[in-house]
Amino acid sequence: NLPMIVSSLSQSAPAACPRIESTAISVGGSNLRDVWQGGQVQAALATRSYDVVVLAESIDLVFPQDTGYPADFDTYARLLIAAARNAGTRPILYATPNIDVADREAAFQGMATPQLALGRELGVTVATGGLAWLRVWGEVPTVKLHDTDLSHPGYLGSTLSSLVIYAAINDATPIGLTAMPDTDYCRPDCPLIEPTLAAVFQRHAWDEYLANVRR
Repeated sequence: NLPMIVSSLSQSAPAACPRIESTAISVGGSNLRDVWQGGQVQAALATRSYDVVVLAESIDLVFPQDTGYPADFDTYARLLIAAARNAGTRPILYATPNIDVADREAAFQGMATPQLALGRELGVTVATGGLAWLRVWGEVPTVKLHDTDLSHPGYLGSTLSSLVIYAAINDATPIGLTAMPDTDYCRPDCPLIEPTLAAVFQRHAWDEYLANVRR
């Protein structure tokens, strides 16, 4: 539940940064084409005012499970971005981590590269959560960011990704946030993230966001 984690982290932000209230619109196993055709995002935008909508593509972008992908990403991301803007909402693309494979660099870059290109073209911020994972592994290669299935993000990985999303929403550093990440994934017994590791996550999340400003 990334939205819940982002919200909880924002509670310890400086006064100048808003506290984030979030709603999750999630359809398991879906890509952005499925999300668009299902209409849930359009319905939400029509019934409630949002400041930001964060759009997350599936791993079909790198490992297509059906015909149409990865080309359909471009089509349906554009449609969702336009729908958000028409509703007065700022769209953000979230480039997720990928499944744990032998060539992590290629898989994770494969998620980010087309989204960064589209973001540059359309003036849309891209929160490259997966690339922040690569940065952290470069410093702490043993940290386990995936869940036990080695496909989905675990609690630590979700926290790291949420820090990148926080930076993208606020255009502000996550360094110094002290709130405990909260999510129904492990509530009420979420593991303690040691301060030294939390600092590594925050630093690399901010570095990754700043790198996107220059990309």
